[in-house]
Amino acid sequence: MEEFFVWKPNPIAIDFGLLRVSWYGLTWSTSIIVAYFLAKAIFKREAKDLEHTTILIQYVFLGALFGARVFDVLYYHWDAFIERPLLMFEIMNGGLSSHGAMMGVALALLLFVRNYKDYSYIWCLDRAALVMPLLGGFVRIGNFINGELYGKASNLPWAVIFPLSDPLAIPRHPVQLYEALWLFLCFAIFWIIYKTKTVQNGFFTAMFLSFVLGGRLLIEFLKDSETYYGVLSNTQWVSLVGVLIGINILVRIQLKKTITS
Repeated sequence: MEEFFVWKPNPIAIDFGLLRVSWYGLTWSTSIIVAYFLAKAIFKREAKDLEHTTILIQYVFLGALFGARVFDVLYYHWDAFIERPLLMFEIMNGGLSSHGAMMGVALALLLFVRNYKDYSYIWCLDRAALVMPLLGGFVRIGNFINGELYGKASNLPWAVIFPLSDPLAIPRHPVQLYEALWLFLCFAIFWIIYKTKTVQNGFFTAMFLSFVLGGRLLIEFLKDSETYYGVLSNTQWVSLVGVLIGINILVRIQLKKTITS
């Protein structure tokens, strides 16, 4: 009988008695710290005011957290929200949506540029799109450690059993790691382009929407979803909208480049 990897971690990374830090919280904290240093490197490279780095990170973090929670409740748990509106504040009984986090960041950046006139909205969007794949990769590792958001049943050699969260305790695709690897790869490619090429405004935003969400759309085929509209799940439809917007922006950039060359 083939043996599969059984994942039974302790969800608590650090235990000080009264204060306990979960692995998921630790990955979120790591993403914030990494975001700060990357933002600082970007601001320094582009001769921006370094004092605005911390302020921008605060906008992005709060926007991501707000958007992730609101979108998760309104899009994935609408019926439950109508019956119990306070569900919005029951963080322990709900989740966070990565698509919602993206929307929340976009809104937060809009507020940021209204208060800090030295920055354009598209400049902020591009820099956020440049950094966010790396941060998302850390969060997906946190999902894996928690044993949540696992994939469909699988007999592949690298399939994982999540006995602490999967009532069936069967081998499944570790889609959290698939997505983490894809996000890390996207970040590496984006960062190399940023360091070596001069690109037009909107390029990284378009790349994020096209490739990051495109990868998410494909990986979702390996997940079980309770809600389908046609051949795609509710999550895939949101990703598809983003991919189409990203492709549209890339086409416009290329057309503008062709006309001006």
